[in-house]
Amino acid sequence: MRLPTVALIALATPLAAQSPRQLTAEDYRRAERFLGATTAPLVTGTAGRPTWLDDGRFWYRTTTATGGAFYIVDPARKTRDLAFDQGRLVAALATASGARVDANRLPLQTLEFAKDMRSLTLAVQTRRWTCDLQAYTCARA
Repeated sequence: MRLPTVALIALATPLAAQSPRQLTAEDYRRAERFLGATTAPLVTGTAGRPTWLDDGRFWYRTTTATGGAFYIVDPARKTRDLAFDQGRLVAALATASGARVDANRLPLQTLEFAKDMRSLTLAVQTRRWTCDLQAYTCARA
């Protein structure tokens, strides 16, 4: 019984005496590919923080394969609908601002729905816009 124990100790001693492996720049580059900032664009269906509305509903942004989408959820009715037509909203923002805006990657800092849900105010880069969700027109706020 002593022989296997002695053999095990004899085999393990050289392993414990080895110096730690030196990491290379390539090791760090390989590890960097697995960080959140690198992998986040590859993950879809990730919901953002919900923003509650006065009527008990809430809206949130989620990631999609092409960028993102905005939904309004009514927990009482158990429904989830698109908050607005993103393509039409982007077209209205582009017309009002004269800038090119990607429909799937709205660069929003803030988004606030009017109480009647017929319009919203949003900040894109450094400017605020109010957009009518019935006519899909936008004007500087």
